[in-house]
Amino acid sequence: TRVGLCFGKLGALVLATLSSYALLALTATTLAAIAFGFGDVTEVLPNGASFTLVPAADLQPELRRAILSPLVPLCAYVAIGFLAGTVLRVGSAALALALATGVLLDVGRSFLRALDWRSALPSDHLPSPLSDTSLVRYFVDVSQGISNATFDHGLASLWVPALWALGAGALATAIVRRRDVA
Repeated sequence: TRVGLCFGKLGALVLATLSSYALLALTATTLAAIAFGFGDVTEVLPNGASFTLVPAADLQPELRRAILSPLVPLCAYVAIGFLAGTVLRVGSAALALALATGVLLDVGRSFLRALDWRSALPSDHLPSPLSDTSLVRYFVDVSQGISNATFDHGLASLWVPALWALGAGALATAIVRRRDVA
C-alpha cells in the first residue's frame, strides 16, 4: 500500500542516515583517541605543573550524550526532506526545497529565541555556526573546563525533534495517500 511504501522509504532513509552518522562518530572518536587520547583536561601552570580542570571519568558520560544527542534531530531532518520529496515530484526541486527548509529552520531559531520559544525547532538541537545551543556545544564547553556550562533544553532535545519527525512523516504519508498516480 502507499502507507507501507512511505514507511519503507522513510525507514530506509532513517537507517541510511543513522548508519552514516554511526560511521562518522566512530571515525571521529577513533581518530581523536589516536591523536589526542581521552585523558583528563589539564591546564599547564606557569611553573610547569599540571592542574586538572575536568577528570576524564567526568567527561565519559558527557561524551556519550554528545555523540547520541544528534540522532533524533537528524531523523527530524530526514522526515522533513522526505516531506519535501512528496510535495514536489522533481528531484532537484525537492532537494532545493529540503535545503531551503533546513536553512530557514536554522535562521528561524534566532527569531523564535527572541520570542522566548527556545528549543521549538529541530535546528536548536544540532550544532550550527549561526548559534549553537546543542548538547554538543555543552560538551565542548565542559571539555574545555568551563565550570558554569549549562544546557537549557533538557528533555525537549528529544521530544521536540521527535514531534517534528512524526509530524513531517505523517504529513508526507497523507500527501502520498491522496496523490494521483500518473
